[in-house]
Amino acid sequence: MQAYGGALVIVTHDRRFAREVATRLWVIEGGELREVLGWGRSEYTDPARVLDGDPPPAPPPPSPPQQMFRLERRWLDLQTALDAPSRPSGREEARLRAEAAAVQLDLYAAYAEVYAAEVWDAEAPEPPLRVRGVRFETGGMFWAAGQPDCPHLAWDGHTLRPSDPLPAEYGAALLGGALRLLFERWNVGRVRLGAGGRWLTRREWFGQLGLVGGG
Repeated sequence: MQAYGGALVIVTHDRRFAREVATRLWVIEGGELREVLGWGRSEYTDPARVLDGDPPPAPPPPSPPQQMFRLERRWLDLQTALDAPSRPSGREEARLRAEAAAVQLDLYAAYAEVYAAEVWDAEAPEPPLRVRGVRFETGGMFWAAGQPDCPHLAWDGHTLRPSDPLPAEYGAALLGGALRLLFERWNVGRVRLGAGGRWLTRREWFGQLGLVGGG
């Protein structure tokens, strides 16, 4: 950059970098852009000193369960776009399929990381299973402890859907445990059972358990 013969306008928060490469300096102060005539002026020994500290640090990277949930949502969005009645153009369809394939590979890697070291927020016994759940910003995920071959349930804040068809020996228990966590631990008001399925309210759930009257 220093060897470049042309002119460059650089916006930076890196004070050391600015001192090393800048030949003319401006500061934004009081809502105005003003040129500073070099570093030598006493009131502007460091033009960046008028800032209220350095920029805040970047947010932490998402946890493995959060990353897995985001990948699942992206994969579902891609599948929805590919299955839409108004099909995309040939080039757009190829782009969507290529992205879906890449997201699926990332998703498999995320599954391996999450299931290698389980992290959960709540657990509910639902014989013969113990169902665990982790909550994200806009949803959550549920799985059977100690059953790596059992599919999991993903909840996007509205709809509860399985990652794969639920096996007969585990399906009812996994669904029951997930609903128990949603309604009894997380106080969710209602949940849609599957894409396009019916809504189940918290009151209906407690009614089925005999804890509240019907109606």
